[in-house]
Amino acid sequence: MAHGEGSVPSSELSICQLAERHLYEPNTSEEVNPVIRQQVLAHADLTRHPRGWNVGSTLSDYSFHPLAPYSKPDHEAYTLGTRMVAKGLGWDGHTAEYVPQSKDYVEWGISILNNHLFCLKGEAENTDYIYGAIYCSLGEYEVSDSLLRSLMERWDPETNTFLFSSGERTVTLLDMLLMSGLPSVGDPYEEYVPSIDDLEPSKLMFPNFLSGLLEEFYRLSRKNGSVTFQVWCDHFHNRRECTSSFTSLREQHIYIAAFIAHWLCSYVVVGGGPYIRPGVLLMASWIVSGRKISLAPSTLCSLYYSLRRISMHPVASSYEKRI
Repeated sequence: MAHGEGSVPSSELSICQLAERHLYEPNTSEEVNPVIRQQVLAHADLTRHPRGWNVGSTLSDYSFHPLAPYSKPDHEAYTLGTRMVAKGLGWDGHTAEYVPQSKDYVEWGISILNNHLFCLKGEAENTDYIYGAIYCSLGEYEVSDSLLRSLMERWDPETNTFLFSSGERTVTLLDMLLMSGLPSVGDPYEEYVPSIDDLEPSKLMFPNFLSGLLEEFYRLSRKNGSVTFQVWCDHFHNRRECTSSFTSLREQHIYIAAFIAHWLCSYVVVGGGPYIRPGVLLMASWIVSGRKISLAPSTLCSLYYSLRRISMHPVASSYEKRI
């Protein structure tokens, strides 16, 4: 790749610097973007019938008709909105679901940010790692159901892009970095539970407090087979009389890693309901040990996956729910 005198080759740039060059520009031509056209639709009667839906008289209206961003047999994008328009169905009976924030999660987060920030900041002075992203998770944010539904209707799961009348758009890694503060550089994010042999302290393969954190998880999961966010928060934070004093460094590390695990499951790589995933405990332990983990790519994949689950579900009176 040619570059001007004094410029830095693309191979030597960070992900953020490379993304800021905007090497990819979305195609905004009329041939690959949604258009407005008149369409005749069957008016569906949503009352139950032994043979299925009752179809009444037809109606004619103007509507978005998203086109595929590349050649397809019918040249029609595979968006949820396209199928909803074609079948004359809407969002009746569907409500957006949200995982409620654990009681005292904010107090737990404030304790972590005030007293245990040694693993949350960057190595250089005045640099951030995940401190700002954790701080943002302590706020309350309202979500517009109508806006969320509109976005889902325009999502094409085959290209991971939104199809708007103004052009084809998507969420990029640079967007994730700028909006959420999650790091895009570091070691890959990977959830798994090491074997008992590998957790042997003498092997020095994993943080020495990871085994203790896993033991706490399995002890809490014996009753119901899973551990909710609230049970996790109560066990590690709400039961403690003082959150700034510990009997050992290992106990302190377990306390911090427990919070980061909660944060990862509820705000970073989400899905599957308000439960702690055991595989996330390894990533939380590495973060506490000072290892830098790239979180933005996994968060973006989680977002893409959620939108795909919802948009590809057959159109019916209710849709695939992805909290």
